[in-house]
Amino acid sequence: MSATYEIDLRKFGTDDYETLYKSFRWDIPEYFNMGEAISRNKTGTAIIYRDDEGNKSELTYSELDKLSNQVANFLTELGVKKGEPVGVMMGPRPETAAAIVGIYKMGGIALSMTPLFGIDSANYRLQHSGAKVLFTDREDIIKELKAQTIIGLTKGNYTFGDIKRGSSPAFTPVRTKANEPAHMLYTSGTTGLPKGVLLSHAAVLAHIPWYQIVFDIAPKEGDVFSQLADWGWIAGILDVVMPSLYFGMPMVAYNRGGRLDARRVMEVLEDTRATCFFAPPTALNIIMKSVNPKDYDLKLRVLASGGSAVTYDLIKWSKEVLGAPLNVGYGQTEANVLTGTNSKIIPYKILEEKGGGNLLGKPIPGHVVEIVNENLSVLPPNQVGEIAVKLPDPIVMIEYYKNPEATAKKIRGGYLLTGDVGWKDEYGYIWFKSRSDFLIKSSGYRIGPEEIEFVINQHPAVLESAVIGKEDPVRGEIIKAFIVLKQGYEPSEKLKQEIIDLVKTRLATYAYPKEIEFVKEIPKTESGKIRRAELKKKI
Repeated sequence: MSATYEIDLRKFGTDDYETLYKSFRWDIPEYFNMGEAISRNKTGTAIIYRDDEGNKSELTYSELDKLSNQVANFLTELGVKKGEPVGVMMGPRPETAAAIVGIYKMGGIALSMTPLFGIDSANYRLQHSGAKVLFTDREDIIKELKAQTIIGLTKGNYTFGDIKRGSSPAFTPVRTKANEPAHMLYTSGTTGLPKGVLLSHAAVLAHIPWYQIVFDIAPKEGDVFSQLADWGWIAGILDVVMPSLYFGMPMVAYNRGGRLDARRVMEVLEDTRATCFFAPPTALNIIMKSVNPKDYDLKLRVLASGGSAVTYDLIKWSKEVLGAPLNVGYGQTEANVLTGTNSKIIPYKILEEKGGGNLLGKPIPGHVVEIVNENLSVLPPNQVGEIAVKLPDPIVMIEYYKNPEATAKKIRGGYLLTGDVGWKDEYGYIWFKSRSDFLIKSSGYRIGPEEIEFVINQHPAVLESAVIGKEDPVRGEIIKAFIVLKQGYEPSEKLKQEIIDLVKTRLATYAYPKEIEFVKEIPKTESGKIRRAELKKKI
């Protein structure tokens, strides 16, 4: 390795998890700026752009450096000060990366927003954060967005063309402490209004160990990184994009429109010769059920996934059909990428015995993850409690922006409390049960909806499903499943019974859905999480 990085697991010269976990120590410098770190890379391809209209382009690291410098100069000329948020509501494209790196360089806070947002969602974030400047490719709604200055691709108060023509390509990054704010994202808001999660430069850097673990000690020579997560969400922009740019590796920006086209995904992976691929489990399930990867000349060496249950069927399919291991990861916006696996530490036998799903892996080097009870006491193996990360930890948020009450509830007793229920087995693997606020309590049993969903999704007729608890005078709650069928299948009582029998056989006799409703789509947040609260309103 010719370059020197602040964090790099490769320096230990091993892929043994136990050695890495015991040897690793956070060594984050007092002063650190991720934008400046990325701009150390002067050669090679930074961004490989593809979209569903057939457009192709590439941006080199030299070009990324210049364009991000122009963004930094432009914002400074506009009067944006260090520590002020700047909105970025754009899809995967070179300009998105340049905008965020430029915001980092000038000491601002990159406020990531998905372009899938409607007007109200976008304006709430702009107004709550106080962001006066917005970069966006949603030119159809520019006039209704409440920002003082809007920079679009071809429309707005200014365009990227104006920035390229009018701003200097030379800029000296502002000196920032590692613990100063760098990035902000709003939680999906499944309960209450979305909360702004403020992250430091150290938190952006602290994503590196997870990235290296789940991509089997990445980067390796010849790697090209690709992913399907929206760049407006933490799983996209900080899990994969920024680490790839930090290491000077090629990053595919696949700007897809509308619903997932599995064949197009395969075409882009083939065309860009991607070796490392991150995608949510829902997307991988659709790909698994829709295409034959052997029809494509793929170069994949490893896949990663997270955000919901990754089933054993998916892991087996990836290994046997794609010829690449599928690793899992876990985290949340407030404390991201806490646990994971790589091809060395996935317990295939345990997964097969359990029928798959809900494995979160082991704590990533640098993180101490425990299962605690209501008194914040650490529970012994195989006891269910709340998943918590021990402090201090650089990846944990600074605060909920302008919300000290919520911050105090989330961070207390020396832990960040995830709100997720799970357990740690005798081997140190952490397993997910449910979000604590959506745990189903039926006839004395505590049942996680994700446990049921990943079994239902294994039925050959099922594209995806969502499970909630429905109030019942006898049982407290009964289990109700909303199911989207694959094309070519029709709802029937016979199909309902097949699904019920599958859950009884694969999960538990008490965990089957008492009610099944076939629907055309499952309501989801902009980040792809199931809107269970919305489903509850329908019953």
